Amino acid sequence: MASAAAFAISQFAVGVFCLNAANQLWGRFDFVSELVWVDIGGSYESAQMHVGNQVTSQVQSSKNVINIESMTMRVWVSEIDTVIFGKDAERQLVGMRGLPAMADELAKTLKGFGETRASIVAPSSQQDLERARNMALIGKVVAGQAAPEAVELLGAKPAAAAMATLPTCKQCGAGMEADSRFCGDCGAAAL
Repeated sequence: MASAAAFAISQFAVGVFCLNAANQLWGRFDFVSELVWVDIGGSYESAQMHVGNQVTSQVQSSKNVINIESMTMRVWVSEIDTVIFGKDAERQLVGMRGLPAMADELAKTLKGFGETRASIVAPSSQQDLERARNMALIGKVVAGQAAPEAVELLGAKPAAAAMATLPTCKQCGAGMEADSRFCGDCGAAAL
C-alpha cells in the first residue's frame, strides 16, 4: 500500500510538472528579426553658399548647405532568431546570421543616393552641373546676351515669367524645384 501511494504521489508531481512545462511551451513565440546597422563617420560642415556673380549678374542664388567630407560608411545586416516563453518573458537569443548580400545592396543604394545629391560646393553630380548651366543661361537671357536658341530652351518665356512659375516653400519662402517634394532649406513638405 505504501509503495502504491508513493507511486501515485510521484506520478501526480510529474503530472503537475508536465502541465506547467506544457503551459510554457504553448506560450512560445519565435521571432526572426533583421538588424541593420549603418555607421557613418566624416567631417560635418554647414555653410551658406552664393551662386552667380554677386556684383554684376542679374541672376543669383543662395542656399544653406550641409556637407560631409571624406565620409566613411559601414553597413552591417544580420538576421537574428529569438524566442520567448510567455508574453511577459524576456527574449532569448537563439541564432544570428550575417547577410552580406543585403548589406552590399544597402551600401550601394546609400552611396548612389549620396553621390546624386546636389551640393554645388563640390559640383560632382549631374544635378549640380545642370543647375549651374541653367543659371548661366538664365543670366544671359535676363541680360539680353543670349542667343535665340537659349531663349527657346527656356520655353520662349521671358526670364521673369520663368522665374515666377517656380514654386516656393510655404514655410520659409525659399525657392524650390518644380518636382521637389521637400524644401531644401527647411525640410518642410511641399504642398
